[in-house]
Amino acid sequence: MKATTKLALLAAFLVLSAFPLSRTAPSAEAWPQRTVKLIVPLGPASGADVTARVLADHLSRRWG
Repeated sequence: MKATTKLALLAAFLVLSAFPLSRTAPSAEAWPQRTVKLIVPLGPASGADVTARVLADHLSRRWG
């Protein structure tokens, strides 16, 4: 068998062997459990601040 074929078979085996592990993960609790804070290192009324406020408002309504 060629080296590239062996490498391809090994890679396929590793990918397929990791697949069942991802399906057996325990179910997680509802997220978020605590208050989520957005920290914007720029001044008020900057583009990043306005974007963060719009995002925070949307997430607040979505997460309750």
